[in-house]
This record gives sequence, C-alpha cells and structure tokens, in this order.
Amino acid sequence: MLCQVCGKKNANVHVKQIVNDVKTEMMLCEDCAQNLGVTSAIEEEFNSGFGDLFGSFFPSYVASPYRLDYSVSRCEKCGTSFEDVSSTGKLGCANCYKTFYDELLPYIKRIHGNTKHAGKVALCARACADNCKSKIEELQIKLKRAVENQEFEQAAVFRDEIKKLKDGGNCDE
Repeated sequence: MLCQVCGKKNANVHVKQIVNDVKTEMMLCEDCAQNLGVTSAIEEEFNSGFGDLFGSFFPSYVASPYRLDYSVSRCEKCGTSFEDVSSTGKLGCANCYKTFYDELLPYIKRIHGNTKHAGKVALCARACADNCKSKIEELQIKLKRAVENQEFEQAAVFRDEIKKLKDGGNCDE
C-alpha cells in the first residue's frame, strides 16, 4: 500500500486516531510520518517505556563504593549483573534466568501471580476434554442406532471405543 500523503513510497506506519468517537486511520511512509511528527512520539514512548516499566518492579540498587567488582554476581554468557537487570528491567540473555533465578523468582511471582506456567497446556487440556466428550456423544448415538438395527458386532465396537475414551484414551485418533 502506498503512503496516503505523498502517494509515492510504501506505507509502513499505521496511524489510528479516535476523537469524539470518530475514528480516522492513515497509512504513511516513514518520511511523511516523521514530517507530521508521528514517529518521534512513538519512538520516544517506545524507547523510554519498557525499561522504565519493567525496571520499576525491581528495587533500586545503588552501587556501593566499597563493593569490589569481582564480588558482583554476573551471567557467565553475557556479563550482565542483577544490578543491571534491576536498573534497566531487561535481562541480557536467556542464561540470565538461570543465573539470577533466586533473585528473579519473587518479582516474577509478583508480576505474574505464579511461578509455574499454566497457559496453553491448561487450555489444550480443556479443549481435549471437550473433544472427547463430543466423540463419546457421537459414538453413543451410533451405538444406539446399531442396536436398533440389530448390528450387534458394530455395536460392540462402538461400546468398546466409548469405554476406552471414558477410561482416558486418546481422543485424537
């Protein structure tokens, strides 16, 4: 899509504005967005916001003049100290989670409310349970029809499948 102001360059800035319940949207190229003052506000918010947001969860550490540098615990992969994490709100690498586990744990619990992940796995379990329930209902209808039609061998197969699902069998088969 081309910029709606100059009509020459590709638009890569989407501006949405709502004033008095009237929504206006514009697609701009970087130059036109900068000329309109859009990107400077976005960059300022983006560059200052995240470090301040996450850094506010950690206590303010003041480096002691008596503290020797070698006594500071640092990540062996990237060299980040916990003081760096607390001042910026950013970890240096994935290994920092292991290095500063004990220090991070109370803050992670405060931010997320828990220290164990219960997201998609719990949702998947719920979806799988619903899927099993619907399969069982479908098989019960087939079982009833098979009995009515005196197809007892097929009815036995449906009965066994229902029993297997109720005993915790795999519903994805």
